[in-house]
Amino acid sequence: MRSHKCYIVNMSLIESVIPWADRAYQVKFTNIRGEALISRSKYHLFNSCISI
Repeated sequence: MRSHKCYIVNMSLIESVIPWADRAYQVKFTNIRGEALISRSKYHLFNSCISI
């Protein structure tokens, strides 16, 4: 899933989602040092994918 114009996120590797800045979120991954951002425009799509 594309979470931001700079990131493509593998949904199966997500460990946590943390609030970040003004209505943006940071994704932390399992066994990976990097993080990715979820833009405020993509958050609703991302949240619906997680809830399924």
